[in-house]
Amino acid sequence: MHNAGGRIVLQLWHVGRISHPSYLNGETPVAPSAIAAQGHVSLMRPITPLPTPRALERAEIGDIVEAYRVGAENAKAAGFDGVEVHGANGYLLEQFLLTGSNQRTDQYGGSLENRARLLLEVTDAVIDVGALAV
Repeated sequence: MHNAGGRIVLQLWHVGRISHPSYLNGETPVAPSAIAAQGHVSLMRPITPLPTPRALERAEIGDIVEAYRVGAENAKAAGFDGVEVHGANGYLLEQFLLTGSNQRTDQYGGSLENRARLLLEVTDAVIDVGALAV
């Protein structure tokens, strides 16, 4: 691709509560708060409602930030030209932003500033990896 002048970007994301234990080795999906999303698991038959997630513990949030950083490092090592942090469509970063899915009372909940904290920490971690191939 690069030889033909093309560029390639890797998208980093975490689905958070939009998952099911069958995709997570039996583990319960995680979210800012233990609030189930409306809808169903798209690939399961019979149709199965999305389960109630487990609220992330404060200490686990740092692991999420680190996973994004490692993802960016891996993308850089693999020769990607950039990374895109997916923070929409109901996935974990957006779940932290929305009051309907984030009812935390710590530094990751409440005010908009607090609800945006994880997204900003992830952004900083990815930026700290440095320029990719571009």
